[in-house]
Amino acid sequence: MPDKRSKPVDSSDPSSPARRSTSKRPRLDVPVLSEKSKNSLLRSCVSSADKRDAFEGNGVPNPGGDSSGPGSPSESAFDRLRLSVVTALEHLPKARDHPDLRKVGRAKTTEEVSRLLSTHGWWTPPIIEIFADSPIATISLSSSIGLLAPPSSLLERLFRQGKFALLSSLCVTGTPLSHLDLAHLRLLPALTSLSLSSANLSTLHLLHLVTHAANLRDLNISLNPSITDDARVPLSALTALTSVHLRGTSITIPCLRLLVYALPPACRFITLPQECLDYLNARSQRYRVDIPVGYVQDPRDVPNMTLGNLRRNLELHKAVNRDIATGGAKAEVIERLMGVLCGRVADGRIARRVGRG
Repeated sequence: MPDKRSKPVDSSDPSSPARRSTSKRPRLDVPVLSEKSKNSLLRSCVSSADKRDAFEGNGVPNPGGDSSGPGSPSESAFDRLRLSVVTALEHLPKARDHPDLRKVGRAKTTEEVSRLLSTHGWWTPPIIEIFADSPIATISLSSSIGLLAPPSSLLERLFRQGKFALLSSLCVTGTPLSHLDLAHLRLLPALTSLSLSSANLSTLHLLHLVTHAANLRDLNISLNPSITDDARVPLSALTALTSVHLRGTSITIPCLRLLVYALPPACRFITLPQECLDYLNARSQRYRVDIPVGYVQDPRDVPNMTLGNLRRNLELHKAVNRDIATGGAKAEVIERLMGVLCGRVADGRIARRVGRG
């Protein structure tokens, strides 16, 4: 009886079924692409040539050799942020054909992207939203504000709990700001530098800054003439302040004499109103700046002096300022000399704090 068990198939035998079936399969020749062809193929697969060119650098879609698409595990959060910014700028008329759009795509850091947006005035509400969870530290909106982007539409995007957690420097200058605009800055926990020059601010506007009392170090409120001596109250609350710009405000010497004691000892007046500078430069004509030995310098010593000694000290200051009177009752003379000496001490403190030191 013949053996019905199947024999092993020899695929090397041309007459075998397996050999005949494989011999009928068509041969596929896979072309080998050159590096140049690969890059050309990658470029042809993107939707926007300008956007991808900005990111390609040396012909690869992603800097650093990562050729994977958006959303891949090897793509960083910064890559996605940068791509989102470039995509948004392509819909912005003043940016889409600008040569620096490529610089945005080639930027290496969040701060570099922010600097380009600030320089060209390319900040828009949607673009600000892109940076909400980023480590951005500096934003300047001054060049971006206009008829199509009023300050309220930009600043309200910063009013988000838990967002912009590392934003430390903000510049909004050259445009009128409302109380609501400044209120939108209350949720910036890391804000240390704020520039609000030429923003049509009044003293009441400064009350909104008290929320940053523990962190705000540099404040520029210059060129706001409606800021008066009453600004001493909100400014005194800024206990971390190290520099303040006051040029073009209506703050006077009497206010500065109080501020110099209320502000932190390290705080400097980077700029002052011109009237205050003129006063300080001419203070040698108002009282004796360099008091010689034998005359009182400390106002606290005045109440214990005799009337004759009081008048003798007033005569010293009258020698440079004839408007100083030396007569009157002892109480009047004490008050007059106290005023001269207290002003001299405070003015000296102000003068030592002017400029960057």
